[in-house]
Amino acid sequence: MKKLLLLAAIIVSTSTVFAQSSYIFNNSSTTVITNGAGTAWTPAGALTFQLYIGPAGSTLFSQLAPAIGTNGSPILTTLSATAGRFFGGNVYLQGFNSVTTLAVGVRGWSGADYASATTKGESVVRDAQTGSAADNVVAKNIFNSGAVTTLLPGFLVDSAVPEPSSIALGLLGLGAIALFRRRK
Repeated sequence: MKKLLLLAAIIVSTSTVFAQSSYIFNNSSTTVITNGAGTAWTPAGALTFQLYIGPAGSTLFSQLAPAIGTNGSPILTTLSATAGRFFGGNVYLQGFNSVTTLAVGVRGWSGADYASATTKGESVVRDAQTGSAADNVVAKNIFNSGAVTTLLPGFLVDSAVPEPSSIALGLLGLGAIALFRRRK
């Protein structure tokens, strides 16, 4: 009886592993990451890319969270030697045991983390269905541009540029200083 229960437990656990939701975390030659000059990104130092997921229908990065792999670590990879391409391989999502649709996005940065990086960028956020170990590769490639319409296009990774509102506030401050000096 104990052997039967052990065998049943092994079968259930292995079938759960094979049903894990997964994505191919690579970008294609038509979805390269570019720099400010519009050419494929070839950084001098390491550039990190991280996968973010959220509920289907999400359209903003603020609605996403870092994807966690089955090993308990965030899903991220560094840029390869091929300009503008990264190869993270097949990644399996923790907490999702079947094929499902999630909103996905990718952030890239140079440095310790995204928040403190001066060179960074992010993709659009789009819904993409996960695949399982037995699924066709096309079904789970989040950057696919072959037989399926591109889910995530490439994106720009560049030095941080001030937002228009910051520029407007700066100009307003300069105007106030000039007006104050003129009144004196």
